[in-house]
Parts: sequence; C-alpha cells; structure tokens
Amino acid sequence: MLVHNFAATRNGLTFIFHFIVGSNSIYIWVGDSSHNMKDLSIATPLCVNGLVTATQLSGDFVSATSRELAERFSKRTKKVVFFSFNAISDDPESMLFLQKNIEEQLKSLDIMN
Repeated sequence: MLVHNFAATRNGLTFIFHFIVGSNSIYIWVGDSSHNMKDLSIATPLCVNGLVTATQLSGDFVSATSRELAERFSKRTKKVVFFSFNAISDDPESMLFLQKNIEEQLKSLDIMN
C-alpha cells in the first residue's frame, strides 16, 4: 500500500491531495486545510468494453463532481476508485487544474499511463 500526499495552489487557493493506493484500488481525497470529508463516490471498472459504473455513496447529491472524477480516474487507471471532493472551488478552471495535478501525480507514481 502506498500513501501519497501533496498540495497545489491556484489563484491563492491551496488544494490538498491525499492518495491511498492499493493493488486494485485508489482512494483520492481532495480538499482544503479543514480536512473535512463532505462526500464520497466509488467507481468500478466492468469487464465489458472498458465501461465503468459509478455512484455517490454520501454527501450532497446535487453535485456530481466526486462521482464524475471517480469514474474518469477509474477508466484511466482500470482500478476501483474512491473519490472524495471537498474543495471550496469547483469552477471549470479549478476542476481542470485539479484533474491535471491528479493525472500528473498518478503518472509519476506509475499508476496511470
């Protein structure tokens, strides 16, 4: 099991990232210094044509952010992904920034091509 933590800043906001990587799954937490866990989603790759199924387990069901990110990274890594999104900002530019940072870190850890 691998535990990996890092932070990235955009427009004065610091985003904190926590990864827990197992042999078949990844837990990704994104948030701020409060370290709250406001929601949790899971995505699981299916054996059919690279499809992924995803659902939100807890939190504000109005926002699909964690579910969409869990699904995206499950497709890319072919692993079960638990994703908790707790950041203050979810504007499109921040979301691209977050995704880019997660992708770079997963690539640096040889988890994603």
